[in-house]
Amino acid sequence: MNKTLQKTVSALLCLLLLLAALPSAALSAEIVDSGSYGANLTWTLDAKGLLTVSGAGEIPYRFVDNDPYLQKHKYDIYRIRVETGIETIGDSAFIGCLYTDSVSLPDGLKTIRSYAFWNAGIKLVSIPDSVTSLGRCAFSECHYLEAAYLGRGLRELPERLFYNNGNLAEVYIGKKTVRISEGAFSRAEKLKTVYYEGTAAEWSAMVIEAQNENLLQAAHCFGCTEQRYGSFQEEIYLEYLAYTVKWGRAYVTRVRDISGTVVIPETLGGFPVYGIDAYAANFCPEITVFELPSSLAEIGLPFADQCFGLRRIEVSPDNPYYCSINGVLFNKAASVLIRVPCESETESRDKYDYPLYRVPSSVVRIEERAFSRHYGRMAVSIPAGTVDIAETAFAENERLLYFDVSAENPVYTSCDGVLFDKEIKTLLSAPGALVRGSETVRAYTLPDTVDRICVSAFEHSLLEKVVFPASLRVIENFAFRSSRVEEVVFQGEVEEIGSQTFYDCASLASVTMPTRIFRRLGEQAFYRTPWFNAQPDGPIYINNAFYTWKGNFPEKSVFSVKDGTTVLADECLQGNESVECVTSLDLPYCIEYIGRGVFWGFKGLTEVRLPANTREIGSYAFYECNGLKTVWLND
Repeated sequence: MNKTLQKTVSALLCLLLLLAALPSAALSAEIVDSGSYGANLTWTLDAKGLLTVSGAGEIPYRFVDNDPYLQKHKYDIYRIRVETGIETIGDSAFIGCLYTDSVSLPDGLKTIRSYAFWNAGIKLVSIPDSVTSLGRCAFSECHYLEAAYLGRGLRELPERLFYNNGNLAEVYIGKKTVRISEGAFSRAEKLKTVYYEGTAAEWSAMVIEAQNENLLQAAHCFGCTEQRYGSFQEEIYLEYLAYTVKWGRAYVTRVRDISGTVVIPETLGGFPVYGIDAYAANFCPEITVFELPSSLAEIGLPFADQCFGLRRIEVSPDNPYYCSINGVLFNKAASVLIRVPCESETESRDKYDYPLYRVPSSVVRIEERAFSRHYGRMAVSIPAGTVDIAETAFAENERLLYFDVSAENPVYTSCDGVLFDKEIKTLLSAPGALVRGSETVRAYTLPDTVDRICVSAFEHSLLEKVVFPASLRVIENFAFRSSRVEEVVFQGEVEEIGSQTFYDCASLASVTMPTRIFRRLGEQAFYRTPWFNAQPDGPIYINNAFYTWKGNFPEKSVFSVKDGTTVLADECLQGNESVECVTSLDLPYCIEYIGRGVFWGFKGLTEVRLPANTREIGSYAFYECNGLKTVWLND
């Protein structure tokens, strides 16, 4: 960022702070801990979650994970500020900082290495013009990243720079950039605008490698000056909310939990309030009413999740994008249902006197987590015209009683109060407090046509026993997480059991296992259950799948699995620090699938012989195997 712009931004920040009339106490927070790394690097973490890194030189490899205090409090880091003097951010320095939603990088920074912010929660990144080198995957898997300013010192954007950043919508690229490497914007499906400093001819001359279709299909704005399109600012904190400014618009980034009504103003710091970031208004149990302004055009999802006291969401009647009906949030045409407040009251009741929410007939789509964590008992009636329901629309809803889908709906149906696709092959959502008539259901047997259970379908369910049909093939991620199920019974073979499927099922003691798992067993599928706790130390198998190793590996040990094992579960050894003691692998020929991240961190390995039958190896399977030199592929 040039000095003129730096002065302009600094002056604007000062003006905004004066307009906000912040008390001095709001500008700083108590330091809760601090530390150093070598002679040139220090860090502090304050009570508001701001991690400040100061000094000179390089922030080292896995900086957060390798510091015991920061690693323990990783999810308490909400903001990162790197101060002037730091020239390099090392490999994986801030990897996996999921709750870090903003980062401030200084002028003078030169290098950001590979995976530096991989899977971080940042929503906005502004890379200074002084940066000349970015490593591969530096910002990949940042699922909440919405906008990126790529400094004018970059000649090349590395491979998979923004891979799988599903919310990335806007990016600024300087004209000095002449190459965009393979997959730099792969799976960034929401990328809609590219602001480019150069001309259309210069853009056409740029080398853009494969798997960047999202970049090519976005709208392009040429001749964009940094003053207009690079106006990023750090978060500005007011009494009950925080915001940032980009593209001349204010975006609410955080709402503080206060008792009563929260009014989002029309402007902040002189800028129109254009958006509310995803998760910005979540986890606020004391708020009872949200009032949204006419200027608001973008609401990140999920919105108002786990606001357990929220009764109403009101929208200015002059807002051209959103409206509210009886305190429920919709788009302006009421064709998309966005959010039902956790404490909202229904106006209808069924014949058993249960509260009944009737989805308006105008609704075509129900958004993700629209009904999640609703605290009142409620049944839901879905009309014929609602043909697009997000997978997590009803997630974590232990007080939902039943679904009643119109017989004329061409896409969905309800059977015994449970939501299915029309053919009853996919189970979309099972009410957490399922009832039949006036009776509460404790045991549930799926119809014998079902072959798939969707994400979070039974999450937080109060059911005690579930019986799966022989037709079942796939159970997706989180399907039964944190439910009260005590017993599950498989009656056939399955292709896939997803991540954390039965995680934290505190009563799950009895599991009748599938006769065979064909492909994938997700990480932590049965963790934190009585069934898992009862398993002895050593290898744990689920028929033909190796699930995990309980306990520690001895020094200089050989990792092996029994004959007949065909699947190694995703991340089956993650969190076991003793994997560094493993110096070799003995894998039988019958291994077909090696899951994601299986051998992550096996630093003692020097060579690997892959079995002849291996068909698929998951991503990061051998990540951080720093001593690995040779991989043999058997015929």
